[in-house]
Amino acid sequence: MDYKKILLAILAAVFISLFAQIEIELPLNEEGISISGQTFAILLPAFFLGRWYALLSVVIYIIMGASGLPVFSGGASGYENLYGGSAGYFGGFLYAAFHVG
Repeated sequence: MDYKKILLAILAAVFISLFAQIEIELPLNEEGISISGQTFAILLPAFFLGRWYALLSVVIYIIMGASGLPVFSGGASGYENLYGGSAGYFGGFLYAAFHVG
């Protein structure tokens, strides 16, 4: 087990959390789901960490948000955000982190 890469995966989860706060609201969006910096923040660490540690960083990010830390887009938190309109994004984040890595 590479502890340096695990530490980098944790830092990547913090990086994702910070970029999730960058939002762009679309004018004709009825669902209220905005474009955020999460997409960039998922793909960049995936490129550098490799697939398993990138996947670990996204899992850590999702656990942080589900446990109540306001790390999701717009400062949202809680497990209820893993369902509904944002559920596909979280599944896509896992998929993208693994396949880009």
